[in-house]
Amino acid sequence: MNPNDSRLEDMEFEVWKEMESFSLQQLRAELNVTNILRQYTAAKYLQLKGASRETFIYLTDLLRCENESYRKVAVFCLGQLGTPDRPFSAETVPLLVDLAKKNIDLSVRAEVISALGHLKDNSCFEYLADAANDKDAGIRACVAFALGNIHDKRGSVPLLKLTYDADDEVASWAILGLRLLDVSSLDVRNRLFELVTTTDDEASENIICALARWQDLRILSVLIDKLNQDEINAELFEAAGNLGDKKALPRLKQLLDDWGDDSPKLLKQAILKLEAQIN
Repeated sequence: MNPNDSRLEDMEFEVWKEMESFSLQQLRAELNVTNILRQYTAAKYLQLKGASRETFIYLTDLLRCENESYRKVAVFCLGQLGTPDRPFSAETVPLLVDLAKKNIDLSVRAEVISALGHLKDNSCFEYLADAANDKDAGIRACVAFALGNIHDKRGSVPLLKLTYDADDEVASWAILGLRLLDVSSLDVRNRLFELVTTTDDEASENIICALARWQDLRILSVLIDKLNQDEINAELFEAAGNLGDKKALPRLKQLLDDWGDDSPKLLKQAILKLEAQIN
């Protein structure tokens, strides 16, 4: 472990504990400091407990500030203000889209697009679909994240295109987006299956989980290979249950025997699901 990492974690905890009893007014004031750690810690607290009209107005005023750092933290905060209900979502989306269309810094625009994804409001779909063609890979990656989160089925078209992106991170986010959208078209299934053995582990597992949920049996051998590895993502147990092919049962039962009482709940559920189909 890097000792600097440990020190940073300690600092983050200290600031979090310090602000635990801050009033909304104190938290809003922290958004205007130059210390990024303090800014974003205050923003996270406001997201959780600051869903007041006064806070919303304060943040929208910050959006007009010339200071890039203040605008970014305001966008970040607006993206999840009042979690989980986000009561100001309908008012926030047009403000953020308007800001994104202006000639602003790339990092601010990326923060805006990520915030749109967190707001889960598909009224911004047209803007995101257009931004999927942006020349900046960082922006395209944020778009892929957002399109997967706003749950608009039309997003499968730009997301499918983004799986061909030259930037691996963009393609990985697009794969996750397609999984989240749950659009089981033949084009989507074929493209994901084509990618399953050529992407990194995280993207590959997203593909397996998506195709298994859609009961595309082509993924069975890849899934079993993953289940035979030393380290297994628990989501793959759920995928095995969703796929519904009993050929995965022997490996699942072997893992249950090996792990005993330490077996994850998803493993036990997958076994029960497959056994029920046999019976």
